[in-house]
Amino acid sequence: MRFRIFQLFMLLSPAVIMASGGGFGSEFHLDGSIDNLNIFWVIPFVGILLSIAVFPLAVPSFWHRHFGKVSFFWAAVLIIPLLFKTSLSVVIYELLHVGLLEYAPFIILLLALFTISGGVRLTGNLVGTPIVNTLLIFIGTILASWMGTT
Repeated sequence: MRFRIFQLFMLLSPAVIMASGGGFGSEFHLDGSIDNLNIFWVIPFVGILLSIAVFPLAVPSFWHRHFGKVSFFWAAVLIIPLLFKTSLSVVIYELLHVGLLEYAPFIILLLALFTISGGVRLTGNLVGTPIVNTLLIFIGTILASWMGTT
């Protein structure tokens, strides 16, 4: 098993090196421009999507035991070259930006959608009065306009 992981690492190493591109200390920031990144930066995204799609069907026992390690591997394939291409502060900023401003609102939105459409019951101390319901709808409206909708 370890030899196969080594083989996978050796297979992906050239792509990681090519994706890193620039040298140390280069003035670079992620501004969304296609000029800053080449096509090799899509490899981690495609890799995690293929892993999610194929591994549960092809090797379910491996996937169920090691899906966190597979996800960590693809994250490392993205983050390590990004560290070489940018600085540590840019990588930390991007990780926090994605985690707090994109991932967390998306998960909250999914929770709300599954709660509403799937009949998930959340219990709490709020009593369903007209004022409480209006306040909850108002908060939801503000949050939806701020986060965006699906």
